[in-house]
Amino acid sequence: MLELNLASMMTGTLRNPLVCMTLLGWNLLACYFIGTGEPDIPFCDRLIAPLVQAHPKGAIVLFLKARLYLIKGDIDNAIYFYNRSIQVQSFYKQFHHVCFWELLFANCYLKKWDRAAHHAKRLLEESKWSRCCYTYMLATLIDADKSTPKREETVRYLLEKVPKIRLRIAGKSIPVEKFCEKKTFRYQREGRLLYPHYEFFYFWNGFSILANNLSLVNPILEDIEQTWKSEGSADKNDEALYLFLKGCCYKTLKDFHQSELCFLKIMENERFITDFSYLVPNACFELAMIRKELNRGEEVVVLLNKALAYKGYSLETKLHFRIHAAMEAEGAKTPN
Repeated sequence: MLELNLASMMTGTLRNPLVCMTLLGWNLLACYFIGTGEPDIPFCDRLIAPLVQAHPKGAIVLFLKARLYLIKGDIDNAIYFYNRSIQVQSFYKQFHHVCFWELLFANCYLKKWDRAAHHAKRLLEESKWSRCCYTYMLATLIDADKSTPKREETVRYLLEKVPKIRLRIAGKSIPVEKFCEKKTFRYQREGRLLYPHYEFFYFWNGFSILANNLSLVNPILEDIEQTWKSEGSADKNDEALYLFLKGCCYKTLKDFHQSELCFLKIMENERFITDFSYLVPNACFELAMIRKELNRGEEVVVLLNKALAYKGYSLETKLHFRIHAAMEAEGAKTPN
């Protein structure tokens, strides 16, 4: 990494643009997908400026600029530059799909469920990566938009398709598709889904991104609270999901006391949480991150090790990446 940083300062060289894009990709993408979402924003600002000047119509450069705006919390500008990235080239349609994915979540941050659903539909129609995942996401976004005509019938129709279109590669399931299938089976048992769009939102680091635009967090928290008042139940799985999402909102808003109460309640009810068992290790991880913010370092590693000890839950590998990154930041070694 040191050599890449040095090469990024060698302006006018052949390697400089590629190195800058690699470092931007690490900070703006990899940090969120396999880490704890702590990019060096001033460093990214310095890297992106000469790239934009040299390649104002470069699709990759515009995409990275959009992603930087997104992480800064400037969602409107992010959407504009994602669309510009799509417009400047039509040869690599697969790159459009990456932009559609980003636009989907950008519109979710603004609670524009109809626009997010539009991009999910485009992905379903054009991309072959995971039709199962796209179908599930389209269903959840339509479910979130209460103004959609024939909403319940459309959601039911889409979710019925999810188990039938799961992919298996060398006999192995794609973890996110397995997660979508499990949620679909619960829908078929219970006749409803609770917060499925915010749940996906969390797994793709939505709350980490919104930390830079807190004005978008309160409307989400209000929506979560209002939905629980109207659709809440005595089911401990539903309650755990409600508490988890509420805890994530409070953590983003830096109200660590309220956030801790939510995550601790989930861990106390662990034995009652059967369908959503993944919430317990994720709550443990989020609690560790709160203790880190409060400079209680000795408790951070203990909680991270506890989160790492859980096995056999949905999207386990995704959380393991985050735990390892957090432990590395604390200077601790993860167990073999």
